[in-house]
Amino acid sequence: MRPLSLLPALLLAMVLPAGAFAALSQKDADFHIMGVFDAYRMANPIKLASHAQKIEGHALTPWIEYMRLSLRLEDAQTAEVKAFFSAYGPTYVGERMRGDWLKVLGKRGDWKDFDREAADYARDDIEIRCYAWLSRISRGDESALAEAQEMWVYPVELPEGCEKLATLMWERNRIQVPDVWLRVRELFEEGQITAAKTALGYLPKDEAPDERMLAEAARQPKRLLAKLPRSMDKRATKEVVVLAALRQARNDAESVAGMLEGELAKELPEEDVRYLWGRVALEGARVHHENALRWFARADDSRLDDQQLAWKARAALRRGAWQTVREAIDRMSPEQRREAAWTYWYGRALAAQGEATGSRAYYLRIAGQTDFYGLLANEELGYVGTVPVAGYTRTTRTSRKQGPIPASRARSS
Repeated sequence: MRPLSLLPALLLAMVLPAGAFAALSQKDADFHIMGVFDAYRMANPIKLASHAQKIEGHALTPWIEYMRLSLRLEDAQTAEVKAFFSAYGPTYVGERMRGDWLKVLGKRGDWKDFDREAADYARDDIEIRCYAWLSRISRGDESALAEAQEMWVYPVELPEGCEKLATLMWERNRIQVPDVWLRVRELFEEGQITAAKTALGYLPKDEAPDERMLAEAARQPKRLLAKLPRSMDKRATKEVVVLAALRQARNDAESVAGMLEGELAKELPEEDVRYLWGRVALEGARVHHENALRWFARADDSRLDDQQLAWKARAALRRGAWQTVREAIDRMSPEQRREAAWTYWYGRALAAQGEATGSRAYYLRIAGQTDFYGLLANEELGYVGTVPVAGYTRTTRTSRKQGPIPASRARSS
């Protein structure tokens, strides 16, 4: 639980309601509310209790009780937590506490209570999902190991529960050296350098990259790429060069494109070169580079993700390359392909290529929706938007505030 994340809720509710502390001024009530929050942030339960005592019955009482319990949740008894759920379970603060409690139970390995509480938890939390997989593995459900692969490419630093799961997966050979490098690339793509270094900790020493070279790839990628290592025989060396290219492409896609057309392409496997073309093309498309489509053409289409395909489609739209628009949308995941924007543009691409019947079918999928692309589809289908008929007609009914409507106005209405 991050204490600072409670501040917006506290500020929104800092209104002095009538109750046991009505004698307090708004200023004094606010002082004690902020005192409660500061005590929670400093993990000082005595100070928290002192301030809380002054504002018993405040509208923020559920959050105050949440903070009291949170400060000692890892040592709390199940009965105390259940009492909190009885009082606040159906509320947002109750759900927050249930999520925190599930992480404590997962950390303890108390899978019986974890499974019971998880059945009532509706929110999506990657760490709780990891503990749920660990619970199933503890019961001999090996299918959880396969499902947990999605956690490994989560593009941020893994929380504690997921680190435990990842360690178990490494020990059981469900994560191997290529998987580690796959995660590191994903993290470099997102600029998550610290998380990438954590992932590299799973590698055996003889498979790990040179730390100074890795630091240079992260901080000064252009310099590393300008003077490539003398030997590129080791996988770790090649991978760090790829990471440097990823990092540099975020700043200057054109410079990396030039390298891929020269020395860099000679030193890396063809698979890695085509992978880098896909990243260079993405960064180029983001800044509307005139060569973005040409760079996409040199990438491996089968390895482009939804984000890359979306930017490829946008680059093609700017060029009026309707066949490329269709091909990019066809390769998207079903979920993204069904989005109103891509449904509409697929219809436009069909229309541009003379396939009127198919185009109409795509417009009909989103016609009637009130969002931007739904309205565009309506226009393409020839549906005419009209101003809504007025739903209110003035009458001669009197108003306590305004008095009767003059007869002349009533007749004119």
